[in-house]
Amino acid sequence: MARLRYVAYIARDADKLSRFYADNLGLSELGRSADGDVSVTDGYFNLTFLQLRSDLGETRLEPGLHHLGLEVDSIAKVREQYAEQMPHWQSTEEPGDVHHGEFRLYDPEATPISLS
Repeated sequence: MARLRYVAYIARDADKLSRFYADNLGLSELGRSADGDVSVTDGYFNLTFLQLRSDLGETRLEPGLHHLGLEVDSIAKVREQYAEQMPHWQSTEEPGDVHHGEFRLYDPEATPISLS
């Protein structure tokens, strides 16, 4: 079973967006990277704002909604099923920090999904 845990945006100004959500909607800052990425939370669900930059390492760099973060019961099981069902699709390890999951795969429309 998967549970939606966060939504990530690519932002022209991650700090400005995170302050908007904190100041106007009561979310709290969860973490900030040296590169300017900022995550905010309501205590359960997180919004992550990835600062738009050339070394971001993402396949898509358009500002706006970028990827979903899902918590799953077993990453190993999901990886196995994904490899069987989508053998030609890319997947990769992620750092597992406050702004990322542990493993990334892609849905049939090429939207990234980070798993933790």
